[in-house]
Amino acid sequence: MKRILLPLLAFLSVCLWAMESNVSLEFQPSQIQVNSFKATSLDPAAPWQQPSLTTLLIKNDGNQDFRIQMKVELLWSGVPEPLISAEFISNQALPAGGEFPPLSNRDLVSSQSSIYFTRVGNSNFSLEQLSRRSPILRDAVKAGFFPEGVFSIRVFVKPQSGDDGWNRYVSDRFDIRIENNDLITLLSPGVPAPANPIAVDENPVTFLWHNLDTDFNRYVLTILEFPENLPPRPQSLANTGIRFFQTEVEGGQFSEFLPFKPGNYYAWQIWTRHHSEFEPRGSGYWREQDPNSVSSGWNLFQYTAASSDEDASQRMITKLRKLGDPDLEELFIQGFKPTGEVIWQGRSHSGQSASELLDMLSGKRYRITVWE
Repeated sequence: MKRILLPLLAFLSVCLWAMESNVSLEFQPSQIQVNSFKATSLDPAAPWQQPSLTTLLIKNDGNQDFRIQMKVELLWSGVPEPLISAEFISNQALPAGGEFPPLSNRDLVSSQSSIYFTRVGNSNFSLEQLSRRSPILRDAVKAGFFPEGVFSIRVFVKPQSGDDGWNRYVSDRFDIRIENNDLITLLSPGVPAPANPIAVDENPVTFLWHNLDTDFNRYVLTILEFPENLPPRPQSLANTGIRFFQTEVEGGQFSEFLPFKPGNYYAWQIWTRHHSEFEPRGSGYWREQDPNSVSSGWNLFQYTAASSDEDASQRMITKLRKLGDPDLEELFIQGFKPTGEVIWQGRSHSGQSASELLDMLSGKRYRITVWE
């Protein structure tokens, strides 16, 4: 009897492995990128409140009909083990060569049964249970939003069998990448409103700012123009200025020759769209700000006629002499003059931008290059 049973078990094992390998599944899309994500948008107790984020496709690539067992796990990059999990079984067999109707995250992250799957067991598949695995998560969920990190919906699928284990399966995951972008700081040129605008005489004007780099936010530079006889009023900047220039920018710097008019005032700002689960990255982009935009304050300056090279050189000498460097002083005595150009991070700066960079030299190491 043993001689017959062992080969039979081996045969059944091979058949099950072959059948399981004929199941395929895929998330579309496989990830989204957002700047904020509400905790209630992943609440298993209220799946109808979840925005539609992704679709899972499950297909039977084999030639046998079978019911599907499915396990759903929620994970966060700050915790190595799954936060919560739940198991389901399909209400009907999946025909050979057939596939289920597309399943959204509302069907997967749910504590309830659906028309396609019935919940198995009584594990606590809830938002409260999800937040218990980490103090950071607990505090964030209480505040209403998930923290920065990567949340994942991971799904395991296999044909129904007498074996309740999950040693053989196919799986796929959907990632929600959360990166905040709520800070943009303008550096140069100009001064923050409502201070009185300062004079800027360089062209091209070099715009410098700092922002949190998320790798997926796109930033927009907006410059407004005000005539000389109508200086900008800080309380109504955006509504009174004429749009002078606007473009998408990368990094933290922009410099191009623009037709600034001497005597006129200018206000500039950096802004970006704030992506939430309702409008993740890739859902469209507008060149106009909306209530969900993240923006800097405004910097103000008045453009003046460009100074002569001699005046710019003399102003630079004055700044350099303040450093108290004897080697520099010796060069000035010998008749050497600065070119008016400052090389910083591989880029050339002149005028107001060069002047502001020289102010940063105090207490720093620098190199002097002489051309004759």
